[in-house]
Amino acid sequence: MPRRAACRPGFTFVHLVVCAFIAAILFLVLGVLANRLRENANRQYCASNLSQLYNALQQYAKIEHGLFPRARFRIPALPEDRTTPCAYTHFDAVGPFLDTGPNDCDVTAAMYLLVLELNVSPKVFTCPSAPEKAWDFSGQRAANFSNFPGRDCLGYSMQNPYPTIEAIVDGFRWSAGVDPGFPLMADINPGTPAVTTLRLGSSKTEMMLGNSPNHLRKGQNVLFGDGHVAFEDSPFVGIGQDSIYGFGNAADEHDQTRPDAVGIWGGARSRNDSILLPTADDRTATSLR
Repeated sequence: MPRRAACRPGFTFVHLVVCAFIAAILFLVLGVLANRLRENANRQYCASNLSQLYNALQQYAKIEHGLFPRARFRIPALPEDRTTPCAYTHFDAVGPFLDTGPNDCDVTAAMYLLVLELNVSPKVFTCPSAPEKAWDFSGQRAANFSNFPGRDCLGYSMQNPYPTIEAIVDGFRWSAGVDPGFPLMADINPGTPAVTTLRLGSSKTEMMLGNSPNHLRKGQNVLFGDGHVAFEDSPFVGIGQDSIYGFGNAADEHDQTRPDAVGIWGGARSRNDSILLPTADDRTATSLR
């Protein structure tokens, strides 16, 4: 009499659940890896944008006797004559320096001079990790405008080129001879209240609140005076660990309990005071349009 073959268990429901679980884990890991690779690529692309903008600044300086771009500016005569910088004013004006052009101390109008004078592509002013889209000039020519039209087409901030009289007296320079370690541009200023409350000794989580939103608040690409670009996980990367997103040197490098900035929308108050504008939240500038 023939022997029966042994009964072998088939592919059970438990096996199916285990396989699905393993597949989900692999899918999650691959997704995280893909996002990380994408963000790394975006950081490099972003750094390339800032390097191109550095070259544009240097080229502009060669044309303008060593000076970096600056729109209309009435130099303050007294310390109390503080002109608040603004952004995106009168973008459709015929000329940036006419009375009908952008308001005095418009930071984005100064940035737009690189487009107007050197034909720098608006795409270079947008970070690939951020939602901004390159401006197409509304189907017209760059020469028909004197400023960027708004926040949705600008992903970077530039050193506010309109200093206070204190900074001018102290030797502030907005020119090709700027200190090699002075921040010129970076991913856009977050414009959050945290900028004025952060301390050098703040936790990593707290520090993220003062980082640019462009790279998931993990840090920002910063362009320095010597042309190099570095990804920094803190805004305290100016000269003497000055915050690049707030004006005023309120902190002492030996006292990590005090905030480094006294405000956001303002001018440099000393030679090495960094304040990169505009901000990701441009509501502060809206009333000045």
